Amino acid sequence: MIRTVKSYRIRKYISLFFISNFIMFLLIEALTPKSLITKIVVSSDIVTGILIILFCKRELREILKEANARHKNILFLSMFIFGICYSMAMISLFTLTGMDKINIEHGEISYEIAKFVYDHRLLGFITICVIAPIIEEILFRGLIFRGLLYKNNLITAVFISSAIFALLHFNLKQAIMAFGEGVFASLIYFYYGSIFLPIAIHIGHNFASLSIAFLFGTNLNKYFALVILLVSVCVTVINIVVIKRFEKKRLEVS
Repeated sequence: MIRTVKSYRIRKYISLFFISNFIMFLLIEALTPKSLITKIVVSSDIVTGILIILFCKRELREILKEANARHKNILFLSMFIFGICYSMAMISLFTLTGMDKINIEHGEISYEIAKFVYDHRLLGFITICVIAPIIEEILFRGLIFRGLLYKNNLITAVFISSAIFALLHFNLKQAIMAFGEGVFASLIYFYYGSIFLPIAIHIGHNFASLSIAFLFGTNLNKYFALVILLVSVCVTVINIVVIKRFEKKRLEVS
C-alpha cells in the first residue's frame, strides 16, 4: 500500500490543475475551430507536467522511488487490459442506453482528438496515450489522492480525487468515464503502491477510446456495441483470474 505524507499540499496540486485548465477553458470559449481546440486540449497536459516538475520535485521523486520498488510487468499489462476493457464497456453501455447522443450537437472531442492522432501519427499517439496518462495520474493519484489520504478515509479520498479528475473532461459522458476510471485507478494505487499501474489503466483507457472514436465516430452500431460489451466482460474475468494467480504466487514467495 502507499504511505501518506503530511507535507503533501493538496491546495498546491489542485491550484496547478485549475490554473492550467482555467486558461484552457478561456481559450476554448474564445476559439471555434475544432482543430485549434484540440491542440489546446492536447497541450494542456504538457503544461501541467511542466508545472509539476517545477513545483513538486520532492514529491515526484518520492512517488517514482516507491513505484520502482513495487512495479511488476505482469501487473502493468493486466492493468493496461483493464483500462481497455473498461473503456470498451462504458462506450458500449452509452450506445445501448442512448447516452451516446448526449452533447453530440457540440461535436465529439474524443473524435476530434482521434483525428489529431491520425494526422500527427506518432506524435499524436505519444501525446494522448502516453504523455497525458503519465501526467494526469501523477497529479490526480500520486499527488492529490495520496495527499487526501492524510486527513480523510479511503472512500472520501477516492471520491474527491476522482470528482476533481472528472472536472477535467468536457461533457457528461467523458466525466462519467473519467470518474469511474479515477475510482478504479485510485484503489489500485492504494493497494499496490505503484503509480505505474494507474498509468497503465489510463493508457489502456485512452487507447481504446481513441480507437473506437476513430473507427466508428459517433455511430457505433448497437449490435456491435453489445458484442464489444460481452467481449470486454469476458476478458475482464480472465484478467482477474490471472491477477489472482499472480497474487497467490507472490504471497507464496514472500
